Amino acid sequence: MSNDEPISKELLKSLGFRLSGQVYKYWVCWVWRGGQRIRRYVIPNDPKTPVQISCRTKFARAVLAAQELDIDARSYWGKIGVLKLYPLPWFNAFISAYMKDLVNPITHRHIRNLQVR
Repeated sequence: MSNDEPISKELLKSLGFRLSGQVYKYWVCWVWRGGQRIRRYVIPNDPKTPVQISCRTKFARAVLAAQELDIDARSYWGKIGVLKLYPLPWFNAFISAYMKDLVNPITHRHIRNLQVR
């Protein structure tokens, strides 16, 4: 065990029970295909470029717009989501369309005026 490791990987594996989540802000544990997996916790790079900031801002607006949708609009986007190759929940279908600029900002419907039943 190195000096900066609060607990060793070998010790974690030898505990005899499954771990899931962060351990001591040093390890990340999860179970995959029946086996315990452990890797070092890494703080991801956050470039904060203008493009990234713009994308995050747009995503935040999309989430806020989705949260404000009424039941009818949510039902509409749920039907749109079912039409996808891999069906999506209404929230994901709306966010996906919003991020691609395919949502009418006034009606909150698809700009191609998709007809759903």
